[in-house]
Formats: sequence, structure tokens, C-alpha cells
Amino acid sequence: MFHLGLRLSEVAHIKWSDINLGTRTILIHSKGKKSHVLPLVGKLHSLLQELHTQPRTTYLMGQKISTIKHEVYEYFILYAMITGWPFPGGVHIFRHMFITRLAYKGVLPQAIKELARVSMLDTVGLYMHMAHRDKHMISQIDLLKYE
Repeated sequence: MFHLGLRLSEVAHIKWSDINLGTRTILIHSKGKKSHVLPLVGKLHSLLQELHTQPRTTYLMGQKISTIKHEVYEYFILYAMITGWPFPGGVHIFRHMFITRLAYKGVLPQAIKELARVSMLDTVGLYMHMAHRDKHMISQIDLLKYE
């Protein structure tokens, strides 16, 4: 979820047949019955390669979509309680982190729109504004030149 900005329902619907380790891509079934091909990079590709050699079910994360959703959410809640995370919105925080990280890196809004699978560029604008505001605030504090 963190590496691709996936929604909970998108994670639950991933089948092993949606993953192509050879081309390093994954097919994501999104809102509105749309499908998107996303790149598998870095640690995500490595982890999926390791998992690929083990016994599997049809779905990447388990046997049944409703069970997968429930378990992922429950694990998140448990982890959030243990670590004291105060984030509202549950697992959707990973999607926000993904999009915000792209904005911080200076990725073009059009590319973020495609990678995040959002329909309107205005949605991406919210994240771009947050990233630029934070950079501006940091640059203003840097003017103080503490020594």
C-alpha cells in the first residue's frame, strides 16, 4: 500500500495472475472497474519474488476478498495502537504518504495523477500544495541560521 499508494480494496483484489515479475509490473483493479498497470520497483519487487516461491492462493493476500480487507485493517489498527500512531483514516494513510512523497520529490503532477490513479488533476494539486508549503516553511526557518 505504501509503495504504490494502493487503496484497501485494490490490495484485496490483487491476484497472483496480476503480477508479472518478468516485466516488473502489477495490474491494479481500481475504482469504477478500471485497471491500471503499475511498475514494481525496489523492495516490493524483491518481496514478491520471495513470496512467489511459496505455496499460494488465488489472491496475493489470502483466500477471500472480504477477509483480506478485514485482516489488513485489523493489523493496521493493532500496529497503530502499539506504536501510538494518531493518524485518522486508517490504512488510507499509506495512500496519502505515497502521493505526498511523490510531490516532495518534484514528480510532475500529470505523472502523480497516473501513478495515484486519480481522475482529476485538482486532487493532485492538494498534495502539491502541501509539499510546496512545507518546503517554503523549511526554507524560511533556514534563514535564521542558528549557530
